[in-house]
Amino acid sequence: MPKALPEKCRLCAKLPALEAKQLHGVEGDACWDSRVCPNRRSYARHRDRRNQQRNQKRWAQQGRVAVVLTDQALDEETIAQIKAHPGVKQLQFETQLPDVGYSAVLQVYRRAVDVPLVAISGEVWRGGQKEADIAPISCATLTPRQVEVYVERLLKKLTELYGIRKFAALEELAPQSCPLQSR
Repeated sequence: MPKALPEKCRLCAKLPALEAKQLHGVEGDACWDSRVCPNRRSYARHRDRRNQQRNQKRWAQQGRVAVVLTDQALDEETIAQIKAHPGVKQLQFETQLPDVGYSAVLQVYRRAVDVPLVAISGEVWRGGQKEADIAPISCATLTPRQVEVYVERLLKKLTELYGIRKFAALEELAPQSCPLQSR
């Protein structure tokens, strides 16, 4: 099994390239290696998508067939080909999705998983359109319980305003990209 990506590299991959070079280059902690780091950062950012593509290629080699379905009706010949294929079939359905209402993304700013939060913010989305930004708050003086209470109350307000009952995603960002850090 391959060696796990170090936490430091995973967090570095979230930063813009220039910022990462400054932080980990000669002026920073001097761990930047121009032969290794660009590839490692790219791997960390695109890992999930590349693994999915690799799996699809492997399935095709194993005799599985990928069928892309759309809203248009299939013709008789295509249906017959799908049914006649002896291997395992992977069906993928592409369609225009109905408006599902609002969703919220909770953004947390921290250096590592085991380090306290620097700040919390968020975004409210409707489909692919950003509807609102949730202003960031500093967590430097808050206890873990106070952070929990804040998130619960934030979710309660989002339920009142937009009908959002839970966060759709948790986005972990580098503290350097926090708007509060630039003030």
